[in-house]
This record gives sequence, structure tokens and C-alpha cells, in this order.
Amino acid sequence: MRSPRRRSALPPLAAGASVVAVVAVALGLLGSAPGPGEQVDTTLSAQSHRMRAPSVPEVAPAAGPEVRVAASGSARGTVRDWRRAAERARAAAAAPTAGTPVPGSPVPTSPAPGKPTSGPAPTGTAPTGTAPTPDAPPVVTPPVRDPNAATADIRAYGAKCDGVANDRDALQAAITDMSAKHGVVTVSGNCRILTTDATPGITLATAVTIRGTTPGATLGLDADKITSFRQMFGVTGDDVTLQDLTLARRTGVYGVMINLYGSRGFTMDGVVIDGRRDVFSGQTFHGIAIWGALGNAKMLGSTIRNTDYGLFQDSGVRTTTDGFTVDRSTFTGNVLDDLEFNAPNGRMVDITVTGSTFSANRADRIGAGFGVGLANVQNARIQGNTFDGYAYEPVHIEDRSAFVTVADNIFRNSFTAGLDWASHVWVADASHDITVTGNTFDTSGNGNRIDCVWVGPGGNHPTVTNVTITGNTFRLRPTARTVGNYGATGVTESGNTVVTLA
Repeated sequence: MRSPRRRSALPPLAAGASVVAVVAVALGLLGSAPGPGEQVDTTLSAQSHRMRAPSVPEVAPAAGPEVRVAASGSARGTVRDWRRAAERARAAAAAPTAGTPVPGSPVPTSPAPGKPTSGPAPTGTAPTGTAPTPDAPPVVTPPVRDPNAATADIRAYGAKCDGVANDRDALQAAITDMSAKHGVVTVSGNCRILTTDATPGITLATAVTIRGTTPGATLGLDADKITSFRQMFGVTGDDVTLQDLTLARRTGVYGVMINLYGSRGFTMDGVVIDGRRDVFSGQTFHGIAIWGALGNAKMLGSTIRNTDYGLFQDSGVRTTTDGFTVDRSTFTGNVLDDLEFNAPNGRMVDITVTGSTFSANRADRIGAGFGVGLANVQNARIQGNTFDGYAYEPVHIEDRSAFVTVADNIFRNSFTAGLDWASHVWVADASHDITVTGNTFDTSGNGNRIDCVWVGPGGNHPTVTNVTITGNTFRLRPTARTVGNYGATGVTESGNTVVTLA
């Protein structure tokens, strides 16, 4: 057998770290869930889904002080308990010291599941039969723009939008005014949003639209100091829409562009989130973090680039996401995972990712680097996307995820790292009823040994059941094969086409 998967790459223990604090964090003795209006430091979090399940109520607590969840790594993991505790301790000790940290279950180690240490050798069957035609992806329509909605230009509230003046107060005033009217705030030019300890971000508490009206209209996140957590927006209200905007980090501040504390109908339409990690390489910065119940959220024709996590949910969150659609969007140059739908202790249903492009992921260590990650997600469709340029697997499915369809995607230049669980689609950890159909798996860029589809138990966790692999095209180098079955049950292959490459 090949060795079990190890998904962890954490910083060393900081010199002078408090042993008491480190042990407390390692045992999971401290921490609380974020609530509406709280400023949540997600920049170093996205902890392992196999960690302690904190006491997180379904309804988040009342607003309180800033919460900083200090950790590093990727969003999920299945390493042993002793290893998790040690990693949490090391990450907590290495966390930034600015502010007053309130450790939660802090470490995102990440999918450590891998091939079992014992069990059957990989098996597979020859392609036979006729593949069914996958369902067409759902038709996604952008939000209707009401021509009669109340509208206010940010400049009418004193904004200069010249890239120099601080336009934060003007933006907040316009949002407050238009929120009361369910209206539209229009933005033009390059607006500088300076955040401070007293005003670390802007809260969107009621229905409002923020819309760019000129090409490249930008809200630039700036900070008086880069060592304290910052966010552009904290969303607590329903029917918040961002349209035709660029949200860009102006300095090396660590933080997150959008924190979703709970919202129905949150929509991004034609929005670019640029974390500029290619420019500011030192501080961690995420695109979107989910902290509360969501419903009918949409990301349409948008781009997330140069962030750490493009989108993630912390493993301690126990609320429900009922409907999240990503369509015709672009993810490129991100350092960790692009889309991390992570609900080991919560509930995520009806997740759709269609017609999008995923490229040039910059993960350089085990424990990160997925295009789409699903953990305990029910009813998901990943269809009609292109994945190109991943050191690790573009699609990662684990932790009881079920009724997932991976259809009509193109995979190439992916899992180029020479590791023994190399794959384009990786399915593990009690996931079931998974359909992989109509995809093109191109291994021409893989000199390493790779299974295009990997199915198995994931370390010592329950195995996978009911996986259908049908109607795909496999372009195989001599070191590649269609499917590696490492002990899963109910795996069927039919109607696949194999093209042998030199």
C-alpha cells in the first residue's frame, strides 16, 4: 500500500511562547463563535474539520469584541488527535500578537485523509456500457436592476475617489442612507477605504446594493497599520448585492474582504476581489469567509484572485448554508483553496459551481491547493468548469458529502506534485452517491504517477460507497490510469474513453 495522506504544514513553535496558553489552545479550552457585528479575524483560520466541535449555537451570539481565530494551513484535516493538538498549539504560538486574541479551535490543518494503511490493493474495471447524458447545468440569471430604486452617488457624501483621500466615512454614510431605502450606492473612480482599530470594516446590515458605474470602479482596502485584522465588509443583512466593482487590498494588511455573518440573497455580480498576495506576500488575506446561516447566495461573473482562501467556512460553524451558486466566475493565483465549502459541524446543501475557470493555484505545501473542496456537503453540482495548474487535486470531496455530480469539466496540468494520492478528483471519508461523468481528464502534463479519480476511506475513516464513473474521456500518460479504488464499495465504471499518450 502507499502511505496515508498527511495534510499539514504549520509554522514552528515561536520562541518564548507561553506553555500554558499553548496547552490551553491545544486542548480546545478557549474560544467562541463569531456573532453578527463582531469583527472576526479569519486571516489565519479555516481550521480542520476533524477538530474539536466547539459550542457554537445555531443563532450566533450578540455583538461583542473582536474575535481572532489564530491558525494556519488549510481548511480540513483528518490527522490523529495527538497530532491535531500539537499542530493547534504550534499555530497558536506562531500567531500574530497584535490585538487580544481569543483562540477558538484554531488550526486549519487540512485534508489529511489519504490512502489506508491496510486494506485491498487498488482495483478497477474495464470501460463498458453506454454513459447517460448528464443533466444540463441550471440556468443562472443575474439580479434584476430596478430602474426606480433610490440611488445615491458616494461623491454626494464627500467622497473624492482619487485614490488618496479617505472615502470610508462617505461610503458608510451613503450605505446607511440607502439601506433605509433598500437603495443603490454608486461608486466611480478609485475610492480609498481606510480602516482603523476603531473602524475595522463596514457593516452591511440591511438590503442595499453597491454598484460601480465606471470601468474599474474600485474600493481599495487600506489600514492605518497592517498588524491588526481588517475587513472591507461584514454582511449581516439580507439581499445585499455588490455589482461591477473591484475590491482590492491596497496594503499588506491581513484580513478578509467579505465576512458573511448570516444573510439571505447575498449576491456578487461582476465583482473582482483582489487580495494582491502576489504583491504583499507576508500577511494572510482571504476573499470571503462564511460565519453564519446563508440562503440563496450567488457569485456571478466574478473573480477572486491573489488571496489565501478564496472562499471558506471555518470548521466550528454549525449554521446552515442552503443554496450557494457560483457561475461564470474566475479563480486564479490563490495561495490556498479557491472554493472551500466546509461544513463538518454545520450543514451545506445545494452547492453549484458551473461554467467557471480555475487556474494557477499557488499552494506549495501539502494541506491546501484545491479548486473546489466539499466537506459534509449534500446535493452539489460541479459542472462545465476548467481546472488548469494545480499542484494538488482540483476537486476534493470528503466527510460524508453525498449526492455530488462532477460533470463536463476539463482537468489538465493538475496534481503535478509527485505524491502517492495524486488525482484530479479525490473522494474519501464516508462520502457516497458520487457521479463523475462527461469530464475530460488530461494527464499530458503529469510526469508523476496519478489516478484521475481516487476513491477510498481516507486514513482510518469510513470508506466511500456508490461512486459512478461514466462517459468520461481519459487522456493517459504511461504513469496515469483512470481510477484508483482503495477499498471503496459500489464503484462502477462504464462508457469511458481512454486515449493513450506517449
